[in-house]
Amino acid sequence: MHLSHTEIPEYYKAYTGRKVFFIIGGLIVLALLFILSVSVGAVSIPVKELILSVFGKTTAAKWEIIIWKIRMPQALTAVVGGAGLALAGAIMQSILRNPLGSPFTLGISHA
Repeated sequence: MHLSHTEIPEYYKAYTGRKVFFIIGGLIVLALLFILSVSVGAVSIPVKELILSVFGKTTAAKWEIIIWKIRMPQALTAVVGGAGLALAGAIMQSILRNPLGSPFTLGISHA
């Protein structure tokens, strides 16, 4: 985009506003799904107790062990793995300069 003057066009302001809206919305959805993934399982943990455990004020030691030793590492690994796959896809598309670029394009899908 080439700007010949110092004022930002209105259509670009609307575009950046939508972009910020979707980023914030995505982070909110990520946080809600993270809380849901930690609280739901073989032993259902109430969200209130989960939040108390995160701040170190829970009264049930068994939930503390389940949350911090089992479910939190799994949920964090899922978030980091998903972010890594998204980053790898974005890098692949930017290297190929093709929004439809995939590992199949370079023949590295079986690696």
